[in-house]
Amino acid sequence: MKEIHEGDHLICTDINHYSFCPRFLFYEHCLTGIRPRTGMMDIGKEEHEEEEFRAKRRTFTAYEVAEGEREFRVRLYSPKWRLVGILDELVKTPDGRLYPVEYKFSSTVRDPHRLQLAGYGMLIQEQFGVDVPHGFIYLIPKKKAVKVPLGEARYAEIQAILTQMWTIIEQEQIPPPTPDRAKCASCEFRRFCNDV
Repeated sequence: MKEIHEGDHLICTDINHYSFCPRFLFYEHCLTGIRPRTGMMDIGKEEHEEEEFRAKRRTFTAYEVAEGEREFRVRLYSPKWRLVGILDELVKTPDGRLYPVEYKFSSTVRDPHRLQLAGYGMLIQEQFGVDVPHGFIYLIPKKKAVKVPLGEARYAEIQAILTQMWTIIEQEQIPPPTPDRAKCASCEFRRFCNDV
């Protein structure tokens, strides 16, 4: 049984990975230091950096507001949920609304993306004390922002997922593989899963 210390935390990206396949979490937090680096990871990092540069010149119409301010690489933290994250972009409107924006090197919005964004929304609500009913996933290849509903039902789902994640880490028990075995073909942890 792994001892969880007060300073231990999860990151919003862990929510994304857990949603894709729960074994990501086990490998990252119980068998630390084994994650292979892939070419797609490097490409994604470069695309994120370039997108931040481009975003500084864009209008706010993609986010359904006429004007506002942007902050990039915003650090967020919740001691209550032991969750941290670095948000790609935070849009602030003149009337005090805040919208999380997450960049993805993807042509479609997938459920792991939505859940990661909800993690950021929940952190913003706690840290800034404002309601965050939706956010945006910016699809880099399509140069398109997709509005993603968030809200209390989605935040309750995130809280339940975080509880499941901490249980896996504490018990150090490998979860079953994803039922969608097509995901395994390009997974960097594939060689560690001898049962798929």
